[in-house]
Amino acid sequence: MDSEFIRQAKALAEKVFKTRAFEKHIFHNYDHTQDVVNAVVIIGQHSNLSSDEMESALVAAWLHDIGYENGSKNHEQLSAQKTKELLESLRAPQRKITEVTEAILATRMPQTPKTMVSKVLCDADLYHLSTEQCEEKSNMLKEEW
Repeated sequence: MDSEFIRQAKALAEKVFKTRAFEKHIFHNYDHTQDVVNAVVIIGQHSNLSSDEMESALVAAWLHDIGYENGSKNHEQLSAQKTKELLESLRAPQRKITEVTEAILATRMPQTPKTMVSKVLCDADLYHLSTEQCEEKSNMLKEEW
């Protein structure tokens, strides 16, 4: 799936993750973000998300960890704020902005998803736990913290 919102979200993620702030993040980085995006596609299709919901989930996936630029504390709020600013600049409908930012905020541990979009994003964010790379990714996460 492709849309202007998704293209712009991906571009912002690429820009943010290339900064020096992410050199120390061996787990929360561009690779993790791509993994989450790929998992959103898989889980979203199995969850029968509408194309509009899938777009929201993909935008949220690209941007859910950009707040790590300023450290891990409250990164979800910063990610949601930066996402809101981007979507407002693109003149996204308020409903879309709310759907995406609520999904990002739902990834805060313990996760609190309420909508299908936020449930898909939260599951995608932890998808690595169901893969053969679970131990490797978990060790990377431990080392990062």
